Amino acid sequence: MKGSELFEQLAAIEHERWADWQKHLHENICKANPDGSLTIPAGAVKQYSWLIDTSYAELPEKEKEKDRPQVNRYWELVKPKGMTVTELGDLMTIRMALTMFIMDLNRTGLGNDETGKGICDGYIARSVRLIPLLGELEDTLMKQIPK
Repeated sequence: MKGSELFEQLAAIEHERWADWQKHLHENICKANPDGSLTIPAGAVKQYSWLIDTSYAELPEKEKEKDRPQVNRYWELVKPKGMTVTELGDLMTIRMALTMFIMDLNRTGLGNDETGKGICDGYIARSVRLIPLLGELEDTLMKQIPK
């Protein structure tokens, strides 16, 4: 993994995140000492210790809102991409094949006996309900494909 393009992009984002935190800590939280060292005030130590010891799931919403912008730094690199164009094309093909199957059943049926007609009617009824659902799924997936 090390050396891959994605790995290096994520490492660069992590360094940027860390540098921003250090800048915030140095400029807004810590007290500068005459010798150039920094001291973290006791109140900040207490606050950050509590945050360190608290899992994300247990944080109050106010604290979670502070973490979410950090995820936005790399979200585009790792977010789920949904179906590929090929998979969407397969779905469309299935819908079209199902439509053609219904048309063929309507035209030819499955025989002249009652059993054949019953089976045929059942296939048609289920397929007629399924086709619009497949169309809705296609529409939803089309919106997820990156442009």
